[in-house]
Amino acid sequence: GVDCVVPNAGIAHTGRLEVSREGPRPVLLAASRGIHGQPNLTALLAALLKRYATPVLVHGVDGMGAAPGDDDRRVGTPPNDAGVGRVTTAQVLWELGIEPAASLADAQARLRHDGITYVPLAVLAPGLARLLAPPRASPPAILRMLAMLIDPFAGDGYRVIGAASADDLTAIRELLLASRTDALLLRGTEGEPFADPRGGTPLEHVAGGVAASCADVDAEGSDREPSLPAATDAVTTATWIASVLAGAEPVPPPIV
Repeated sequence: GVDCVVPNAGIAHTGRLEVSREGPRPVLLAASRGIHGQPNLTALLAALLKRYATPVLVHGVDGMGAAPGDDDRRVGTPPNDAGVGRVTTAQVLWELGIEPAASLADAQARLRHDGITYVPLAVLAPGLARLLAPPRASPPAILRMLAMLIDPFAGDGYRVIGAASADDLTAIRELLLASRTDALLLRGTEGEPFADPRGGTPLEHVAGGVAASCADVDAEGSDREPSLPAATDAVTTATWIASVLAGAEPVPPPIV
């Protein structure tokens, strides 16, 4: 059962990173294997958090240019597509000039100097990454959930978790409650940790074994059709995100 799994202690081989205790608590965004039905805006959420001087660590299974455990992993190689037509967060971040961290030391340096880093699961938790890697087509749900819940900040990080389905949402909530883990939980956009820009995504704050609804992201003005990228590919999405950050396009209210 989920009540026997503690995210902070249950993954003994998760790498450790440090952040200054003088600033905001670091935010962990658990990216999925990519989405295909609409633009992947996890990178926008990460960039906005960085703008408010919040350290951001995005992590996911994509991003090393090779399968976890391969000896010929190459740094500086664009992240692989996660499947036909699926655009991953690692790909969008790459187009924004943010390459996957090649090691824990690299991730630490990027956090210190840039305030943002993308760290592949193969770097954060190599053993777990191997369990989730192909050719395993459908890994056990508990492994996918543990991958979302890892915290290299030894419990000091604040997780933002987008569940891919209602069943996953329930199971992850139970796991968070049983382990008294802090997190923002939502029905993610195809499993990515950002609210659907078209609205209708309730948010739950989980802390100290209690879950509470903290917002319904149908913010004022979200009844209007949001401005979104013209296409869903990584290049177009990254270009649109850059225009939002420059103030040329509005941030969709649900993302705010």
